[in-house]
Amino acid sequence: MYTLLIGIFFVCLFYREKRKKKSLYDNRHNVNPIGTVAHEWFMGIASILNNYSEASYVGLQKWTDTFGVGTLAIALTDTFGTPVFLKSFAKPYEGGQGADGKTFAEFFTGVRQDSGEPEEFVKWMRKFYDDQGIKVCV
Repeated sequence: MYTLLIGIFFVCLFYREKRKKKSLYDNRHNVNPIGTVAHEWFMGIASILNNYSEASYVGLQKWTDTFGVGTLAIALTDTFGTPVFLKSFAKPYEGGQGADGKTFAEFFTGVRQDSGEPEEFVKWMRKFYDDQGIKVCV
């Protein structure tokens, strides 16, 4: 467990410094990094908190604090169950700059799920975004 905690700590420190300046590749090719929040991120947060019910919200908050609003912003919905995740995803980001009171769902660029039926997941997410008043392209 301590190895995971130390790993999360160093990832946060490394990327906070790194996002202050673009990498050589980013500058040369004018691209932004993209990616997904991993299961282990939320699992590590839950372990630190000893609270699974708040892990999705705190994980989204810390991820956004570390990488910035809209950066590496593909959300993984199924670590502790999609319904639990969506409650957190619908909450406003209470951190740094760039979100202007928006919810995580409003500024994350997409979602990903590794379990369950893909067709059902798409319907579920469509309803979620519609209920939130967020227009999406599918």
